[in-house]
Amino acid sequence: MSRQRNLTAILGLFGFFGTIAWGLYTFALRHEAGPDWMVFYSAARAYLDGNLSLIFDGERFTDALNARFADWLATPLVFLPWVNPPNFLLFILPFGLLPFGFAYALFEAFNFAALLAALRLWAKERARWRLFAFALAFCPATAFTIFVGQSSFLTAALLLGGFALLTRRPIVAGMLFGILGYKPQFCLMIPIALLAERQGRAMLSAAATVVALVGVSALLFGIEPWRQWFDFVRGASELYQHWAATARFTEQSVYACVLLLGGSAVTANLTQMVAMIFAGCSVYWCYRRPMRRDLRLAVLLTASLLAAPHVSTADGLLAPVAAMLLLGVALDEGFQPADTPLIILMWLCPLASPPGFLGIGLAIPLLLAFFIAWIARRDAGVPIAARPAPRVV
Repeated sequence: MSRQRNLTAILGLFGFFGTIAWGLYTFALRHEAGPDWMVFYSAARAYLDGNLSLIFDGERFTDALNARFADWLATPLVFLPWVNPPNFLLFILPFGLLPFGFAYALFEAFNFAALLAALRLWAKERARWRLFAFALAFCPATAFTIFVGQSSFLTAALLLGGFALLTRRPIVAGMLFGILGYKPQFCLMIPIALLAERQGRAMLSAAATVVALVGVSALLFGIEPWRQWFDFVRGASELYQHWAATARFTEQSVYACVLLLGGSAVTANLTQMVAMIFAGCSVYWCYRRPMRRDLRLAVLLTASLLAAPHVSTADGLLAPVAAMLLLGVALDEGFQPADTPLIILMWLCPLASPPGFLGIGLAIPLLLAFFIAWIARRDAGVPIAARPAPRVV
């Protein structure tokens, strides 16, 4: 099948399934949109109102959400705590000064624009960027991210922007990676890639940025928020036990999938560890080879999802972005046998999440692993001289 026919089929399916996804999410979430943004916004308001300790008590915080947004919610929230590191609170404080609805729209619009700008760094020409923008706009993960009010656009933008700038502006790239520290579960693969590429300046810049943001947050909020967060991460708090009993079954991590299949917690942890090792080895191997930068990044985005111990449906946006990068390579070099189905499945897979509601979602980790293996095999079959470089500034 020619490149044009493949592209037409892919875009047709994107448009068809994207329209259905937007319709489904609009219908399902129209009366309870923005639960995650309610958490972010209320945490910012708690600090501005001089009541920051509220965010450390999951029950009281959820009660405060239900009281604040009683007219917004169709049914009360059951349990929705603040579980983010304090450095994330730095970025959302300014939004707490604005009315809730306006702040919600501005937050998502800003993050979406940031991701579009980052995708532009990986598009060889304007037409390619418009193709990426179309795929992103219709993506089911985009609809879900907007309706729940998550920060997934920013997470993807920082990863894409950081690796686009890595060779020319390593200090700036490192700063972007350091900012991403607000989502530490998606930073696991970054040091492996930087080590493989021997990007020492970027690593130092990232570390300095993390230290600076932690320091600023500690000066502004005090040490207690960090102590509470580390207790949560270690599983040493009641908040973690309550959150783990509810939220871990509504995500798509390897750990959650094993539990949903009936495995024990020990088996789930061991399987998650195997997934992390596979993901890390794959990233290191790809970043040590003379591989196209966009394919390397597609592997890293996918490996980050596979390795992360906590992955929400909105976080699954990284899979469609990886699919877009593969689509760009296929348009440059020609489609290989598994390209088209993998592009479509990776773009669609967030629609099957969380796996606790749709059993087919249990296969998402297998899809991610197969995608990584296919990229490695695919690149090995293309002569280096025949690999056109992407536009990277």
